[in-house]
Amino acid sequence: MHIYVDRASVEVFTKGYTAAGANQIFPSVTSDGASVLVEGDAARADITIYPMQSIWNRAEVKVPVSIETSSQAESKMNVADSLELSAYLLPIEVEQNIAWSITEGNDIVSIEENENSAKITALKKGTAKVCAAAKVNPDLKKEFTIVVYENHFDTNIDSFTVNSGNWFIDDKTLSVSNTAANDSYMTADRIGFAEYTLETKISYTKGLINLFFASQSTNPNGAYSIQFGDSDKIRLFYMGGDTITEADMGKKINDGQYHLVKVEKTADSVTVYVDDAECLTHTFDSPADFYNDAYAGLGLWDGALNVQKFTVTRLGAVTEYTVTFDPANGSEKTTVTVTAGGKVTKPQDPVRSGYTFKGWYAADSGEAFDFNTAVSADITLTAKWEAEQTKTFHTVTFDPANGSSKTTVTVTAGGKVTKPADPVRSGYTFKGWYAAGSTAAFDFNITITADITLTAVWEKTAGQDTNPAAIQISASKITVAKAVYSGKALKPKVTVTYNGVTLKEKTDYTLKYSNNKKVGQGSVAVTGKGNYTGSKTVKFNILPKANKISKLTNKKGKKLVVKFSKSTGAKGYEVSYSTNKKFKSAKKKTTKKSSITLIKLKKGKTYYVRVRPYAKIGKKNVYGAYSKAVRIKIVK
Repeated sequence: MHIYVDRASVEVFTKGYTAAGANQIFPSVTSDGASVLVEGDAARADITIYPMQSIWNRAEVKVPVSIETSSQAESKMNVADSLELSAYLLPIEVEQNIAWSITEGNDIVSIEENENSAKITALKKGTAKVCAAAKVNPDLKKEFTIVVYENHFDTNIDSFTVNSGNWFIDDKTLSVSNTAANDSYMTADRIGFAEYTLETKISYTKGLINLFFASQSTNPNGAYSIQFGDSDKIRLFYMGGDTITEADMGKKINDGQYHLVKVEKTADSVTVYVDDAECLTHTFDSPADFYNDAYAGLGLWDGALNVQKFTVTRLGAVTEYTVTFDPANGSEKTTVTVTAGGKVTKPQDPVRSGYTFKGWYAADSGEAFDFNTAVSADITLTAKWEAEQTKTFHTVTFDPANGSSKTTVTVTAGGKVTKPADPVRSGYTFKGWYAAGSTAAFDFNITITADITLTAVWEKTAGQDTNPAAIQISASKITVAKAVYSGKALKPKVTVTYNGVTLKEKTDYTLKYSNNKKVGQGSVAVTGKGNYTGSKTVKFNILPKANKISKLTNKKGKKLVVKFSKSTGAKGYEVSYSTNKKFKSAKKKTTKKSSITLIKLKKGKTYYVRVRPYAKIGKKNVYGAYSKAVRIKIVK
């Protein structure tokens, strides 16, 4: 047998050079090899490959003359999805040096270059432009348009497969349209159980809609389907076969409105509800072998379809248990719901000052809980602590006696304190640091064995005026410490400095607070005294008090219900959540209630959640502190 292969055809000749067949082929321009496949039993072949001489005398081309692609000019994506674009230079023998770039929408997509291809990842909703150009001649280029949509489609299916058609998700809606074509959108994996309820919301005016509730593979040929068309009939159909049965719906549903379709599938029967009204029920004598280990999906023939839900839930109750974690450190307990027989994820180790965490222990257990153990009942796990060996520390206080604030230093018992920089006082010379009752300056080589206060001693400088003319207090720098609502009148710390010197309250100024009880904006009047005169009023924000997360509950459909305490004076709450415990790339949602449901989470991932209150002060939202982060694993 002789096989002749060139760039566009294959010809086969048998013994005696008799032509056995020929066919035109369309390989990729980058294809430069061949493979041999054997069906059935093992075979042996002696193969010799000879290059064919060409009748064309073409001079070698060293630079590209054009750029081509097998990718679509416009692609639709959802946020966080990726796709690969490809391009190649012709003739294919030239070096494939292609530069990829984002010409519009750098914040919409990101790009990873790899010579003939580029991986595009969608970052946020919008439209971006991507260009592939020859490095030796940038005029040789291909441009691609990437349209990115949000994906808030209501489903509990991890992933789908598009067999054919222009299916895409825009926010909450899955859409497709075609003319005289069969398009399908299938679950990427088998459902995983034999009896289940499939729910979907569909809207259409034209076309034949297929709801594949049991398919042998991701190709729906031969699948069991519920069909809807332009009549008031509903049909149970075996794809590629015959109609099994038909029934009346009592109305047409091709009205452009959304209709809820629910299919209850058992091991040998199917019941269909449309808008909660039972329309069809059928029991199979002998369903196909794949019927109880099947895929599911949607299909469209010759029309347009919008879908806003596709969920599959197991028939029958599934027992769940609650695992309670008691940190035994003054913090609130947290709970996690676990499916019977499942495992609970170990939470982040708690913290307790002066103690070392030794593990989570069940009641009356002498050993730390094994997180590989299947959960078969409600259980409380309590943190076990071991007291740390404490060190003794002492505080050294430095009083500059010049109107500035005192400073403190913590020193290990038996250690030495470092001498600070000499303070400054107008009209005086610094003579040293003195302990109370001492007539000699403190010796900084002495070890510290108790708390001590060292006070600066001053000597008046001859000829210096120690009582200068009064200075306007408004010329000073005034800062007010953060204030957090407590239900009582607040007097946050005020710091007043002039020319780098910190002034002293009651000596250089007095304070009077107002509007300092409710969440919002308070004020403090600073009035000069002694060497300072005049008055200046400074406003400060009173923030809502941080709240606490009281409960996290994982609901079916990859949802998470977050409940938390209210904060007096708050106008709303911001919930931040991430799979990173440092909250990198965290998502944020706001609510005016003390609970919120987070959707479209990733099954099997552990999420960290925190919440903070906010108040509207002026035209801006001002935020309080975040609560302590709580984590939970999404298991359903």
